[in-house]
Amino acid sequence: MITWLNNKIDQLLQPELLRPENLGQLHPGDYVPIPSDIVLPSIITAFAFVLIRHIFDRLVVYPIGTYFGLKDSIPRKNTFDHPVLEQEYKNSKSPTSDVILVLSKKTGISERTIQFWFKKRKKQDKVSGIKRLSDSSWSFAFYFVLSWYGIYVLSNKQWSTKTEDCWKGWPLLTVSNDMYYYYLLELGYYISYIYMLFTDHKRKVSGFNYGVFIIQG
Repeated sequence: MITWLNNKIDQLLQPELLRPENLGQLHPGDYVPIPSDIVLPSIITAFAFVLIRHIFDRLVVYPIGTYFGLKDSIPRKNTFDHPVLEQEYKNSKSPTSDVILVLSKKTGISERTIQFWFKKRKKQDKVSGIKRLSDSSWSFAFYFVLSWYGIYVLSNKQWSTKTEDCWKGWPLLTVSNDMYYYYLLELGYYISYIYMLFTDHKRKVSGFNYGVFIIQG
């Protein structure tokens, strides 16, 4: 099954159009990646990151956060349901005084009551301290490890200090195992990040945009 999927991936992405190398000219032990070498492994790596993230939260983040007094949830101040106000809240979480005046006339609710409604409604969307700690610590742990691994990978690459060596041997440019695993880890992380956008609390879109950019690259 996996072999069949890999063959379909290679046929779909047409690797012979993506790289000009003549594989027959490669030296023994040289490696040139093909799409099937990264697509399925990156998805598997992404699921592994999701699992590791949950274990990391339970064994590290939550105990530390609880020790320092962070809460897992925020007390919710109840707001009365009102479809008109809720619709405006989706458009703007901090409406201007002119908008509040229009809402007051439309709903028959006093302006002061509407202002309090929006304040309470905003508090319902706040993220708890432990959730923020979870996001920050997981990102820090990943980037810390990957940065040092990247330094290790580059430490024995001659082209990292001499840029002209980047094109040496072109078009027979190969990828070493340590570089392959670096890209695999990075791609798997951002795929898992996109997955967690749909299963976890709301985040800013900047990280999502960067993740999509990395995956497309």
